[in-house]
Amino acid sequence: MLNTIRNFSWFFVLTALIAGGFLMGAFKVAAAQDVQPIEALKPFPGIENTDEMGRFIRQYLMQNPEVIIEAVELYSQKEKAVQQEQASDSVRENSDWLYNNDQHPEAGKKDAGVAVVEFFDYNCGYCKRALSDVMTVLGEDNDLRVVFVELPILGDASTEAAKWAMAAKKQNLYLEYHVALMEHQGRLNDAQLANIAEKVGLDVAKLRQDKDSPEIAAYLNTNIDKARELGITGTPAFVIGEELARGYVGLDALRMGIKQNRN
Repeated sequence: MLNTIRNFSWFFVLTALIAGGFLMGAFKVAAAQDVQPIEALKPFPGIENTDEMGRFIRQYLMQNPEVIIEAVELYSQKEKAVQQEQASDSVRENSDWLYNNDQHPEAGKKDAGVAVVEFFDYNCGYCKRALSDVMTVLGEDNDLRVVFVELPILGDASTEAAKWAMAAKKQNLYLEYHVALMEHQGRLNDAQLANIAEKVGLDVAKLRQDKDSPEIAAYLNTNIDKARELGITGTPAFVIGEELARGYVGLDALRMGIKQNRN
Protein backbone atom coordinates (compact mmCIF):
# COMPACT_ATOMS: atom_id res chain seq x y z
CA MET A 1 0.00 0.00 0.00
CA LEU A 2 2.90 2.34 0.79
CA ASN A 3 4.31 1.99 -2.73
CA THR A 4 0.89 2.74 -4.16
CA ILE A 5 0.62 5.90 -2.11
CA ARG A 6 4.06 7.04 -3.24
CA ASN A 7 3.15 6.50 -6.87
CA PHE A 8 0.13 8.79 -6.80
CA SER A 9 -0.11 12.51 -6.39
CA TRP A 10 -2.77 12.22 -3.72
CA PHE A 11 0.03 11.21 -1.37
CA PHE A 12 1.00 14.86 -1.34
CA VAL A 13 -2.63 15.91 -1.05
CA LEU A 14 -2.93 13.77 2.07
CA THR A 15 0.24 15.28 3.43
CA ALA A 16 -1.08 18.77 2.86
CA LEU A 17 -4.42 17.92 4.38
CA ILE A 18 -2.90 16.44 7.51
CA ALA A 19 -0.49 19.36 7.85
CA GLY A 20 -3.30 21.78 7.19
CA GLY A 21 -5.47 20.07 9.75
CA PHE A 22 -2.71 20.33 12.32
CA LEU A 23 -2.20 24.01 11.60
CA MET A 24 -5.92 24.68 11.73
CA GLY A 25 -6.00 23.08 15.16
CA ALA A 26 -3.15 25.33 16.25
CA PHE A 27 -4.96 28.39 14.96
CA LYS A 28 -8.11 27.41 16.89
CA VAL A 29 -6.09 27.01 20.08
CA ALA A 30 -4.47 30.38 19.50
CA ALA A 31 -7.82 32.04 18.91
CA ALA A 32 -9.24 30.54 22.08
CA GLN A 33 -6.28 31.93 23.99
CA ASP A 34 -6.55 35.35 22.35
CA VAL A 35 -3.02 35.26 20.90
CA GLN A 36 -1.68 35.47 17.37
CA PRO A 37 -1.76 32.10 15.53
CA ILE A 38 2.01 32.05 15.10
CA GLU A 39 2.43 32.07 18.87
CA ALA A 40 0.73 28.65 19.03
CA LEU A 41 3.62 27.24 16.99
CA LYS A 42 6.39 28.45 19.28
CA PRO A 43 6.72 25.12 21.17
CA PHE A 44 8.55 23.84 18.07
CA PRO A 45 12.14 25.05 18.40
CA GLY A 46 13.48 27.06 15.49
CA ILE A 47 10.11 27.36 13.73
CA GLU A 48 9.08 30.97 13.33
CA ASN A 49 6.34 30.95 10.67
CA THR A 50 3.72 28.79 9.05
CA ASP A 51 5.82 28.11 5.94
CA GLU A 52 8.52 26.60 8.09
CA MET A 53 5.91 24.62 10.00
CA GLY A 54 4.54 23.24 6.75
CA ARG A 55 8.01 22.22 5.58
CA PHE A 56 8.73 20.67 8.96
CA ILE A 57 5.55 18.58 8.96
CA ARG A 58 5.99 17.57 5.33
CA GLN A 59 9.56 16.45 5.96
CA TYR A 60 8.46 14.44 8.97
CA LEU A 61 5.69 12.73 7.04
CA MET A 62 7.98 11.95 4.10
CA GLN A 63 10.40 10.33 6.52
CA ASN A 64 7.60 8.53 8.38
CA PRO A 65 4.95 7.75 5.73
CA GLU A 66 3.35 5.10 7.93
CA VAL A 67 1.86 7.99 9.92
CA ILE A 68 -0.27 8.88 6.89
CA ILE A 69 -1.55 5.33 6.59
CA GLU A 70 -2.39 5.27 10.30
CA ALA A 71 -4.16 8.62 10.01
CA VAL A 72 -6.20 7.49 6.99
CA GLU A 73 -7.16 4.24 8.72
CA LEU A 74 -8.15 6.10 11.88
CA TYR A 75 -10.19 8.57 9.86
CA SER A 76 -11.89 5.68 8.04
CA GLN A 77 -12.77 4.03 11.35
CA LYS A 78 -14.23 7.26 12.70
CA GLU A 79 -16.25 7.77 9.52
CA LYS A 80 -17.63 4.25 9.74
CA ALA A 81 -18.61 4.83 13.37
CA VAL A 82 -20.40 8.05 12.43
CA GLN A 83 -22.17 6.34 9.52
CA GLN A 84 -23.23 3.45 11.75
CA GLU A 85 -24.65 5.84 14.34
CA GLN A 86 -26.55 7.71 11.63
CA ALA A 87 -27.85 4.37 10.32
CA SER A 88 -29.00 3.39 13.82
CA ASP A 89 -30.84 6.70 14.15
CA SER A 90 -32.57 6.01 10.83
CA VAL A 91 -33.48 2.49 11.90
CA ARG A 92 -35.06 3.84 15.09
CA GLU A 93 -37.02 6.44 13.12
CA ASN A 94 -38.28 3.78 10.70
CA SER A 95 -38.70 1.00 13.26
CA ASP A 96 -42.45 0.71 12.86
CA TRP A 97 -42.20 0.49 9.07
CA LEU A 98 -39.48 -2.13 9.33
CA TYR A 99 -40.91 -4.40 12.01
CA ASN A 100 -44.66 -3.78 12.10
CA ASN A 101 -45.61 -3.63 8.45
CA ASP A 102 -48.23 -6.09 7.25
CA GLN A 103 -47.18 -5.51 3.66
CA HIS A 104 -43.77 -7.10 4.25
CA PRO A 105 -43.66 -10.87 3.68
CA GLU A 106 -42.42 -12.76 6.74
CA ALA A 107 -41.25 -16.19 7.84
CA GLY A 108 -40.69 -17.76 11.24
CA LYS A 109 -42.40 -17.06 14.54
CA LYS A 110 -44.78 -14.11 14.42
CA ASP A 111 -44.10 -12.90 17.97
CA ALA A 112 -40.42 -13.92 18.04
CA GLY A 113 -37.99 -12.28 20.41
CA VAL A 114 -35.73 -11.25 17.53
CA ALA A 115 -36.47 -10.15 13.98
CA VAL A 116 -34.09 -9.96 11.03
CA VAL A 117 -35.03 -7.64 8.17
CA GLU A 118 -33.43 -8.45 4.82
CA PHE A 119 -33.36 -6.09 1.83
CA PHE A 120 -32.65 -8.01 -1.38
CA ASP A 121 -32.88 -8.20 -5.16
CA TYR A 122 -33.59 -11.44 -7.02
CA ASN A 123 -30.82 -10.73 -9.53
CA CYS A 124 -28.20 -10.04 -6.87
CA GLY A 125 -25.56 -12.76 -6.64
CA TYR A 126 -24.75 -12.06 -3.00
CA CYS A 127 -28.45 -12.15 -2.12
CA LYS A 128 -28.62 -15.63 -3.63
CA ARG A 129 -25.60 -16.57 -1.54
CA ALA A 130 -27.27 -15.16 1.59
CA LEU A 131 -30.37 -17.33 1.04
CA SER A 132 -28.66 -20.34 2.61
CA ASP A 133 -27.68 -18.29 5.68
CA VAL A 134 -31.18 -16.91 6.15
CA MET A 135 -32.82 -20.30 5.76
CA THR A 136 -30.27 -21.86 8.13
CA VAL A 137 -30.98 -19.43 10.98
CA LEU A 138 -34.70 -19.82 10.37
CA GLY A 139 -34.39 -23.58 10.62
CA GLU A 140 -32.24 -23.66 13.75
CA ASP A 141 -33.95 -20.89 15.74
CA ASN A 142 -37.60 -21.33 16.75
CA ASP A 143 -37.73 -17.85 18.26
CA LEU A 144 -36.84 -15.89 15.13
CA ARG A 145 -38.78 -13.86 12.59
CA VAL A 146 -37.39 -12.88 9.19
CA VAL A 147 -38.90 -9.91 7.38
CA PHE A 148 -38.31 -9.80 3.62
CA VAL A 149 -38.11 -6.40 1.94
CA GLU A 150 -38.16 -6.48 -1.83
CA LEU A 151 -35.63 -3.95 -3.15
CA PRO A 152 -35.49 -4.28 -6.94
CA ILE A 153 -32.61 -2.00 -7.88
CA LEU A 154 -30.88 -4.01 -10.62
CA GLY A 155 -33.14 -3.14 -13.52
CA ASP A 156 -36.52 -4.00 -14.98
CA ALA A 157 -36.02 -7.75 -14.62
CA SER A 158 -35.59 -7.30 -10.87
CA THR A 159 -38.72 -5.15 -10.64
CA GLU A 160 -40.71 -7.76 -12.54
CA ALA A 161 -39.49 -10.57 -10.29
CA ALA A 162 -40.40 -8.55 -7.18
CA LYS A 163 -43.90 -7.96 -8.56
CA TRP A 164 -44.41 -11.69 -9.14
CA ALA A 165 -43.14 -12.48 -5.64
CA MET A 166 -45.47 -9.97 -4.00
CA ALA A 167 -48.34 -11.42 -6.00
CA ALA A 168 -47.38 -14.86 -4.63
CA LYS A 169 -47.85 -13.44 -1.13
CA LYS A 170 -51.54 -13.04 -1.94
CA GLN A 171 -51.69 -16.81 -2.46
CA ASN A 172 -49.82 -17.53 0.80
CA LEU A 173 -46.89 -19.10 -1.01
CA TYR A 174 -44.43 -16.25 -0.81
CA LEU A 175 -41.61 -18.07 0.99
CA GLU A 176 -41.73 -21.08 -1.33
CA TYR A 177 -41.65 -18.85 -4.39
CA HIS A 178 -38.98 -16.59 -2.88
CA VAL A 179 -36.66 -19.54 -2.26
CA ALA A 180 -37.25 -20.92 -5.75
CA LEU A 181 -36.49 -17.56 -7.37
CA MET A 182 -33.34 -17.13 -5.31
CA GLU A 183 -32.15 -20.61 -6.22
CA HIS A 184 -32.55 -19.88 -9.93
CA GLN A 185 -29.25 -19.21 -11.66
CA GLY A 186 -29.15 -16.31 -14.08
CA ARG A 187 -31.50 -13.41 -14.72
CA LEU A 188 -35.22 -14.13 -14.56
CA ASN A 189 -37.56 -13.50 -17.47
CA ASP A 190 -41.31 -13.74 -17.77
CA ALA A 191 -41.34 -17.37 -18.95
CA GLN A 192 -39.06 -18.46 -16.12
CA LEU A 193 -41.10 -16.59 -13.52
CA ALA A 194 -44.23 -18.34 -14.74
CA ASN A 195 -42.56 -21.75 -14.92
CA ILE A 196 -41.18 -21.50 -11.40
CA ALA A 197 -44.56 -20.31 -10.11
CA GLU A 198 -46.27 -23.32 -11.63
CA LYS A 199 -43.75 -25.70 -10.04
CA VAL A 200 -44.33 -24.09 -6.64
CA GLY A 201 -48.08 -24.60 -7.02
CA LEU A 202 -49.18 -21.02 -7.68
CA ASP A 203 -52.08 -19.95 -9.85
CA VAL A 204 -50.10 -18.36 -12.69
CA ALA A 205 -53.07 -16.63 -14.27
CA LYS A 206 -53.92 -14.94 -10.98
CA LEU A 207 -50.27 -14.01 -10.48
CA ARG A 208 -50.21 -12.25 -13.83
CA GLN A 209 -53.32 -10.34 -12.87
CA ASP A 210 -52.16 -9.38 -9.37
CA LYS A 211 -48.54 -8.50 -10.13
CA ASP A 212 -49.39 -5.30 -11.96
CA SER A 213 -51.67 -3.92 -9.26
CA PRO A 214 -51.14 -0.29 -8.17
CA GLU A 215 -50.81 -1.59 -4.61
CA ILE A 216 -47.72 -3.66 -5.40
CA ALA A 217 -46.17 -0.87 -7.48
CA ALA A 218 -46.65 1.60 -4.63
CA TYR A 219 -45.21 -0.86 -2.13
CA LEU A 220 -42.03 -1.38 -4.15
CA ASN A 221 -41.58 2.36 -4.64
CA THR A 222 -41.92 2.89 -0.90
CA ASN A 223 -39.30 0.22 -0.26
CA ILE A 224 -36.84 2.04 -2.50
CA ASP A 225 -37.56 5.37 -0.79
CA LYS A 226 -37.16 3.86 2.68
CA ALA A 227 -33.94 2.12 1.71
CA ARG A 228 -32.58 5.49 0.62
CA GLU A 229 -33.56 7.01 3.97
CA LEU A 230 -31.70 4.19 5.72
CA GLY A 231 -28.61 4.71 3.60
CA ILE A 232 -29.00 1.38 1.81
CA THR A 233 -27.63 1.69 -1.72
CA GLY A 234 -27.05 -1.97 -2.53
CA THR A 235 -28.16 -5.48 -1.71
CA PRO A 236 -28.21 -7.44 0.44
CA ALA A 237 -28.62 -5.40 3.60
CA PHE A 238 -29.72 -6.63 7.01
CA VAL A 239 -31.31 -4.88 9.96
CA ILE A 240 -31.28 -6.60 13.35
CA GLY A 241 -32.54 -4.57 16.27
CA GLU A 242 -31.17 -1.09 15.68
CA GLU A 243 -28.12 -2.24 13.74
CA LEU A 244 -27.78 -2.02 9.97
CA ALA A 245 -25.31 -4.23 8.10
CA ARG A 246 -24.73 -3.46 4.44
CA GLY A 247 -23.63 -6.20 2.05
CA TYR A 248 -23.20 -9.93 2.48
CA VAL A 249 -22.36 -10.66 6.13
CA GLY A 250 -22.20 -14.46 6.27
CA LEU A 251 -23.81 -17.01 8.56
CA ASP A 252 -21.62 -16.41 11.62
CA ALA A 253 -22.23 -12.66 11.62
CA LEU A 254 -25.94 -13.24 11.20
CA ARG A 255 -25.99 -15.61 14.17
CA MET A 256 -23.96 -13.15 16.25
CA GLY A 257 -26.32 -10.29 15.44
CA ILE A 258 -29.31 -12.39 16.44
CA LYS A 259 -27.63 -13.47 19.68
CA GLN A 260 -26.65 -9.93 20.64
CA ASN A 261 -30.14 -8.60 20.07
CA ARG A 262 -31.72 -11.41 22.07
CA ASN A 263 -29.76 -10.60 25.24
